[in-house]
Order: sequence, then C-alpha cells, then structure tokens
Amino acid sequence: MVIRTRTQRGTLEVVFLTPASKMAFLYGRSVYSLFHGIWMFACFSILTFIFLADVTTVNWGALLPVLILIMISAVIWGALLCAISLFSRDSGLLYYIFQAPMELFGGVRIPPAVFPAWATGLSLLFPLTYSLVLVRGALYDNIGTSWWWALGALIVGSACLVICTRYLLVRAEQHARVKGNWTLF
Repeated sequence: MVIRTRTQRGTLEVVFLTPASKMAFLYGRSVYSLFHGIWMFACFSILTFIFLADVTTVNWGALLPVLILIMISAVIWGALLCAISLFSRDSGLLYYIFQAPMELFGGVRIPPAVFPAWATGLSLLFPLTYSLVLVRGALYDNIGTSWWWALGALIVGSACLVICTRYLLVRAEQHARVKGNWTLF
C-alpha cells in the first residue's frame, strides 16, 4: 500500500520538480502511452494488411507520411490530456469523458456524413475524424479536396493543441503552487 500511495503522490511532483522541460516530460509520457497502448493492434493491423489488403489501391506516398502524422497527433492529444490531468490526482474520469464522444463522433463506428448538422460540427473537434479521412483516402487512393482539407485541419489542430497544452501546463503549475500540500511545493 505504501508503494501505491508513493507512486500516486510522486507523479505530480515528478512533473513539476523535474529539471527537464515539463513539455518534453508530458510528450515523453504520451509517447510511452501510445506505444504501450497500440503495439498489439499495430501488429494485428500489419498482419491483416499483408494477408488481406489489395496493395494496388494503396497510395504509399501518402499513407506512410499520414501514419507518421497521425502518431504525432496522437502524442500531442495525449500530452494535452496529461496536462489536463495535472490539475487533480484523481483524473481518470477524464478518460471516460473524452473517450466515448471521440469514438461516437470521430467516425470510428458511424461515418460523420450521416450525422445531423450539429453532430457533424461536433465531430470536427476531434483529431480522430481527420485521421480516418486521411487513412481511408490513402488506402483507397482517393486523395481529393476533402483529403487535403483534413490534412490541413489535422496539422493546424495539432498546433493549436500544442499551444493549449503549454497554457494548461502553466496554469496547472500555478494551481499546484496555490493548492499544493507539503509534498508538492
């Protein structure tokens, strides 16, 4: 029990008291979480692609850079969630708050094209929507205007998320200085 409590208490302190860049620390945590969470799915996807895909329809020049961009975007999104979670030690609820709407409105299960106007607008808030448009366009060699708009939106959105992450990190540190306890500041 002591080890568990020490680990829970140590997370915020390590982020705020490390001599390393706090942004780099958040992005490092996000990279670790990304690879920790997707390695099995990535292996399964690669094997499925090798054995079942029609490689003649794939635009390889677009697919590989898009996959790298999507991974970068996922790391940026994860760092934003890490920055949000710095406001409280009990932030596991945030995962559930963001996960369900992202799956519903992101286009994973239902294409955003069949949504009503308000839900389509809501789907545009999630990077997942643009990622799916980019991957599907590259896999089926369907790179048109909407593909380029999705690419631009993902890049601009990721840049905005980096700025939001920095802002939240500064605010979380200020919050911790005011509301912290003896183990934190």
